[in-house]
Amino acid sequence: MPFLSAIDVTQCDPQVREIFEEFKAVKGAPFVPNFFRTLGHAPNAARGTWEVYRQLSQHGTVPSVLKEMILVAVSAERACKYCEAAHSAFCKMLGLDDESLAHLSNGLRTLKPKRTAEVIEFAVKAGLNPQGVTAEDYARLRAHGLSDAELMEIVAMAAFSVYANVVADATQMEIDPELRPALAP
Repeated sequence: MPFLSAIDVTQCDPQVREIFEEFKAVKGAPFVPNFFRTLGHAPNAARGTWEVYRQLSQHGTVPSVLKEMILVAVSAERACKYCEAAHSAFCKMLGLDDESLAHLSNGLRTLKPKRTAEVIEFAVKAGLNPQGVTAEDYARLRAHGLSDAELMEIVAMAAFSVYANVVADATQMEIDPELRPALAP
């Protein structure tokens, strides 16, 4: 049972409703997930979270699907079922195949291509043990042609993943019924 309820989309503050509508339009989602509905209790938290997520996931040079893959992998390693389900659904919406999606939760080393696997492994390390990230980790990604801007986007997405996991887990957020199919193989 969640510690905080997901607010009713039809009976929320107009500022929050605006965030919900932006989310649906930008992400192409048919519903507002519990994550943002729960954040809606604090309009400033909902707005700030949405702005960071929107900027990180929709802009920059790292492909959106790779950013969503980072969220899935970090969430799986941190055992955040809510975020794993939500971002698995976004990966599917962006065209990621089921086999690659399964590797994000249980087999990063077998993910193809190698460049993608190494980006995801780096992001998971940054999200779980940022002090353990080494110059060699950066050199490995630079050898694949990644720029400093791309490396920063990857680190930022790993950091956002941890933030989202804390929000979801600390509130005991329930997985939306619409997201449950994303957890199935």
